[in-house]
Amino acid sequence: MTAIENTRVIDTDESSIWKCQCICSNIVNLSACKIQYRINHGSLSSCGCKNNEVFKTIKNITGKTYGLITAIEPLNKTCSYSKSRLWLCECKCGKRIETSVKRLRKMKSCGCDKSTTINYWKKWRELRGYSEYDKFRENYEYKQIRINIYKRDNYKCIICNNNKKLNMHHINSWNIFKNERCDMNNLCLLCKNCHSSFHSTYGYGNNTKEQLVQYCWLKSVDIESLLEERRGLYV
Repeated sequence: MTAIENTRVIDTDESSIWKCQCICSNIVNLSACKIQYRINHGSLSSCGCKNNEVFKTIKNITGKTYGLITAIEPLNKTCSYSKSRLWLCECKCGKRIETSVKRLRKMKSCGCDKSTTINYWKKWRELRGYSEYDKFRENYEYKQIRINIYKRDNYKCIICNNNKKLNMHHINSWNIFKNERCDMNNLCLLCKNCHSSFHSTYGYGNNTKEQLVQYCWLKSVDIESLLEERRGLYV
């Protein structure tokens, strides 16, 4: 791409517009800001004709079916994040979508076939084993308790006040203290880092309140006072 002359026209970004010529002889107008941006990002090599040449060499998948989706035709544009070519595809339900080949190979449908998602979780549960804890988590009472705990603890970790990637933690273990499973005084919010750190120190399945108090003491946090403040405060 070669700059030929200044057109003396001011673009919306308040920079002058330049007439530029590509190696393919195509003439394009670019603002000074856009030229500088393309230079910084290494995208000033052509007017787009090089992309078209790359497009011609890409494997043709027209008519191929992936799950319930069939590739119809290639589009003259790229994906915003992967920069790969987009294809116009049609699902068995009639809906048309634009997607890349890489993503197309992983898709089963446009989202209309819920059975693919259901079958995936069924297969996952068969391999992992559907435990008593899984049934407990799907219980309506558990879901309501979870909502109340998040509200009570103000959507923050009780130890470090982090508000991202939170986990609901049983102070006295879920396995041993069965009568405290749904006791809100036995539940608190921990962030992912604190939760992982606690269980890597004391293990899983046989945890007690004393362990949490000891762990928080090492972090200089008076957890007993914090738990006492929250006792009986549900929302």
